[in-house]
Amino acid sequence: TNVNEAPTLTPIGATSQSATISITADNVYSLFVNGVLVGSDSNWNDIETYTRTLQVGDVVAIEASPRAFLKCLVVK
Repeated sequence: TNVNEAPTLTPIGATSQSATISITADNVYSLFVNGVLVGSDSNWNDIETYTRTLQVGDVVAIEASPRAFLKCLVVK
């Protein structure tokens, strides 16, 4: 899989599903769903958790920005 391609997971017969995303980054991240900012943080010591109902076809994107260089991005 190309790291620039988002995987598509579609449960059979489902139109929406609750999703929980836990994320942190050293240094800064922004989390988007369908181009709308869901949350961001710049403290790698904090693991933020977001719960959203996602529809089939929704796009989840993460922008991680280093101050000097990206050290770590953790998403579950």
